[in-house]
Amino acid sequence: MRVAVVSDTHDNLVNVRKVVEVVKERDPELIVHLGDIISPFTLQELMKAGKRVIALYGNNDGERLKLREVAEKGGSEIHEPPLILELGKRRILAIHGWGPPTRTRALVRSLALSGDYDVVLYGHTHQWHLEKIGKTTVLNPGSAYGLLFSEPTMAILDLDLLSVEKIKI
Repeated sequence: MRVAVVSDTHDNLVNVRKVVEVVKERDPELIVHLGDIISPFTLQELMKAGKRVIALYGNNDGERLKLREVAEKGGSEIHEPPLILELGKRRILAIHGWGPPTRTRALVRSLALSGDYDVVLYGHTHQWHLEKIGKTTVLNPGSAYGLLFSEPTMAILDLDLLSVEKIKI
């Protein structure tokens, strides 16, 4: 099973449209968005990829009720983090993050070291991060928004192989 993983779009519709193009090209089974979509119209644009979206609220997502309404109307879902997913044979923990990047990374490291998850996904820091901690794959797909720290990125996660492809958007 292949999953598109994206985070921190922050209403950058130009880059969201690029994400949609990548998803249509690579054809993963679903999209996981790790938070900071921001506006419902951005989620609507992402859903044009034709894939189910499983999203988290981030610290900047203000229109939560409307985001939920848009998600549910389109056959997708949005949740308060943390979210535990069972996809294929894998147990996945998805969070957004908060505070300075060092705090988020410390939390993610502790969660990975617990050994309870095959994969820990997180966003918030706007920085790509891929690491194996014990048996757990840790992934931050960076920011689809771009601009703050680095170029805009996303990932394709293969849950069968536990492999990750970094995609510049």
